[in-house]
Amino acid sequence: MTAVRTRSLGTAIRQLGRQPDRILVPAVVLTVVGLIANVLVNWLIGLAVGSTPCPRYYLGTTLTARCAGTTGRGQLGVLVGLFVLFLIGHLVAAGLSRASLDLIDEVPSRGVFGGWNLLRALPAAVTISLLLTLGTVLVVLPGLLLAFFTRYAMTFVVDRGLGTWSAIAASTRLVARNLVRETGFAVTAVAVLVLGLLALEIGLLIAVPLVLLAQTYRYRTLA
Repeated sequence: MTAVRTRSLGTAIRQLGRQPDRILVPAVVLTVVGLIANVLVNWLIGLAVGSTPCPRYYLGTTLTARCAGTTGRGQLGVLVGLFVLFLIGHLVAAGLSRASLDLIDEVPSRGVFGGWNLLRALPAAVTISLLLTLGTVLVVLPGLLLAFFTRYAMTFVVDRGLGTWSAIAASTRLVARNLVRETGFAVTAVAVLVLGLLALEIGLLIAVPLVLLAQTYRYRTLA
């Protein structure tokens, strides 16, 4: 495999600030669009399964969603809503990962929609989202472990064009080989995201792309 020239993480972060249109602006736009889409989907699910209006707080703004009841149909609605949230998140992460790789590799930006195949990424996003949904709802710990070990899967898909299960296996091997360091990085990433959340929640719009850029840098240096 041909070696890829990469920037240092510090240089990549400084470049991120100098060229916000490469990752920061798309991250903000995609995050807001994703949140609105998730609220809309949950509202439609609520209409289908029977629900009552309930508030959801995003970035300091209150949006009215639909909360499912305790019936079987209501619980199914919760599962579908959670799955959609994971799916949107993984597709957004795929595009931002591709843009982050271009920044780290010092190549011309192809944007968040260029340089990767949606038809190849979609099955992986659907599969991982389904597994995360089941793992989170049935027993929370397996869902957390699955998220921990598969967090590089979408990056493998957009970077190397791996299929769904190959990408999941590659991500699992990468994390397992570097378990202690990856655990430390995960704890640090969560802390940064929490700080972003505490900063009037708007800080998440900066924290999320920064964490994703750092994670993508780790992928490039370790994979």
